[in-house]
Amino acid sequence: MIARIVNILHLPLVLALLLLYAPSCQKDEPLNNPPVADFSVLEDLDEFFLFDESYDPDGDPLSLWWNVASDQILLSGHQQPEVYFRIPLLQEPLDVILTLVADDGLATHETRKTITLPVLNEERIFGLGMECTAQNSNEAGYEWYVDQANSGTFSNINCGPASAVMAAKWAIPGFTGTTREARDMILPGGGWWYTNNIIDYLNHFSVTNFTLALGSMEVLRQQIDQGNIAILCLDMYYIRNQEKNRWHVDRFYNAGNTGWGHFIIVKGYKIVDGQLFFEAYDPYGFAQTYPDGAPKGKNRYYREAELNDSSNIWWDYAIIISRDPDKMGKGLDPVKIPHQAGR
Repeated sequence: MIARIVNILHLPLVLALLLLYAPSCQKDEPLNNPPVADFSVLEDLDEFFLFDESYDPDGDPLSLWWNVASDQILLSGHQQPEVYFRIPLLQEPLDVILTLVADDGLATHETRKTITLPVLNEERIFGLGMECTAQNSNEAGYEWYVDQANSGTFSNINCGPASAVMAAKWAIPGFTGTTREARDMILPGGGWWYTNNIIDYLNHFSVTNFTLALGSMEVLRQQIDQGNIAILCLDMYYIRNQEKNRWHVDRFYNAGNTGWGHFIIVKGYKIVDGQLFFEAYDPYGFAQTYPDGAPKGKNRYYREAELNDSSNIWWDYAIIISRDPDKMGKGLDPVKIPHQAGR
């Protein structure tokens, strides 16, 4: 009887031992390997791009979280595989820490990288490049840009009158002529102005001008270095469309077909990262502005190669304007050259 009682008392212990050493019918859960967070950084002219390169050893899907330790930076997002941010206007270079956290639902991993934000120069802000090695600009010291918009019935095709008025304003301080008055003087019934109409208008107001053949854009650069400006007549179809709305480079309006003749003023140039850009006053503004409110046609930059191509195709000459009659160059006889029109 006593032995039976002892056996009964040991029963829970026996059962516990059996459960401990019995083969399990349940599968062991596989161990989770944590993700590995990583990313790359691409510096553009006025912004940085961040690209996710994280991975999970188990192939688990990952969620992401980007962060930057600076209240001067606004990320385009926090959870996308690619984000970007604009470089703020700085007085000196700024080091910032970028952080990416990758999460597979069970574990997370964080990585950090430090980058240096540059001080933005004009070339970066304008979308031209990073470093300017040469430049010249024949500004007047007073306002002389003219937008052909709101210049009367023929505003859409008044680039010729507007460019002629700009040239006169630049050459003659205090000149008060308007685009509407120029149109009323020449072809008041409408129609595109031709290059000879530009010359006639300048001569009427005794603006020193002469016409040169454009064998290359170096001719244009030499005239700018001599203190002159130029009027070109181009097919704007061959000028590329702008990449970013805030940049000051390339065509900012639609020119969807060949034969898009157009007059612009060229008054300066910059060589940026080895590429030559010409600085222009383009009258086809129609009140379009940059984020800071400045007219888009004012101080617009066009690429040397594209100006060369578009002038070769449309009118391979330049009307040179000078403030100094003594700088009157030996130009071509306008009567003996073909003329072309612009809208």
